[in-house]
Amino acid sequence: MPHMVVEVWLYGECARYGNKTNSEGVASLEVRLSAGSTIRDLLDYLLICTHEFDILLVNGQLNTMPHRQLDLNHSLQDGDRVDFLDVQHIRSFSM
Repeated sequence: MPHMVVEVWLYGECARYGNKTNSEGVASLEVRLSAGSTIRDLLDYLLICTHEFDILLVNGQLNTMPHRQLDLNHSLQDGDRVDFLDVQHIRSFSM
């Protein structure tokens, strides 16, 4: 079965799901998934619940934010970058 690799960046509290977290609370990893995988598949792989992040970006494009529906069926492509952020982490950079 064909596979794809997705680059995942985790910020703030979400960083605990990554391999290593830097001093700024950021972690990154490459995830190997089956071709045709979705956001839902990535969440299942990472064991992240939808209430654990506030903003989700796919290749810099907003997929979800507070009060906006998460598109769990969004198909990922080989080489995509997915960022998981929590509001607290964003606030710490804006102060």
